[in-house]
Amino acid sequence: IATDNGANSTLGLAINNNIVATVSGTNFSGPLTGALGMNFASSSIDAVKTFGFDREYNNGNCGGTMSINWALGQKQLMTMTASVTMSFLQSGSQRVGNYMLRIVQAFSGGPFTILWPSGSVKWPGGVKPTLSTGSLDIDLVSFYHGGGGVFYGMASTDFV
Repeated sequence: IATDNGANSTLGLAINNNIVATVSGTNFSGPLTGALGMNFASSSIDAVKTFGFDREYNNGNCGGTMSINWALGQKQLMTMTASVTMSFLQSGSQRVGNYMLRIVQAFSGGPFTILWPSGSVKWPGGVKPTLSTGSLDIDLVSFYHGGGGVFYGMASTDFV
């Protein structure tokens, strides 16, 4: 529900910092829907054929102890310049969702490995993935987070 609380002030609706609607002196009740199929009352997005992300968060060169903060983006990149002991930063408001980590082996000095968080990441059959080892090889590791403290991971490896 969006309201001006009787103060006859102006209410603006902005998407990506672009004001798309401005209303003054009006109270709203019931679902607020838009032409994009968004129903703000039920928190649903309907009739969307594709959904894209505007960026991949780049963690830069990584080695040693590394914390992935999923609040910075659901799609993230790391370039391994040394072996990594990984952790995932979580908050009480960690959203249910799908997360993707693109891992690139450095041009030289590798191969490097990842020690994944114990207990908070589960793998199919309990087997952690073996990452590719070649110079500039790419691995994609996806995670499903269903709430709580567990991420369910699956890897696609050896993109060259």
